[in-house]
Amino acid sequence: MKAKISRGKGFKGALDYCLDEQKGGQVVGGNMSSDSAAELSSEFSVSRALRPNCQKPVWHCSLSLPAGERLTDEKWREVADDYMQKMGLDPANHQFVAVRHSDTDHDHVHIIASRIGLDSKLWHGQHDVRKAIQACQELEQNHGLTLTPGLDMDENHKSSLKRGEIELAMKTGEAPPKLILQNAIDEALKD
Repeated sequence: MKAKISRGKGFKGALDYCLDEQKGGQVVGGNMSSDSAAELSSEFSVSRALRPNCQKPVWHCSLSLPAGERLTDEKWREVADDYMQKMGLDPANHQFVAVRHSDTDHDHVHIIASRIGLDSKLWHGQHDVRKAIQACQELEQNHGLTLTPGLDMDENHKSSLKRGEIELAMKTGEAPPKLILQNAIDEALKD
């Protein structure tokens, strides 16, 4: 699963994009009662009014599965709820909606959330891209999804060598211990 995150000024534009009929936009989760862009935008205005000076109250994240993997609407609802928790956006305090798209080979949802909690506190989302990658890896394991490479893994799901490990190997002329172990594991798994 891959996540793509952005922040924005207006809920209406993000909602219009996500609920576009040509994209097959369909609300599959969240904690809001409406299912149209105009009504959802009106609902989001409740939290936005709590912090009128916030320049970018919109947090928009798309979660995309590898080609060919599909989830039910109910499973996407579970994944979106878990994802919000892992990102530190408490669904009991932050308004959000999850919208599923069916316009590509990659089954995906868009999560639009208010960074402003109903308690009027602002979610800063420090290091949210790194947290998103970690959250995706945890969700893949917890929900039985296809495992995809994270920050410290290559396309074969092996831990990447760190800069210091590479420099030490060049200095000593010896293979890094991590690489030796990975090769030994690969050989053992062949049989």
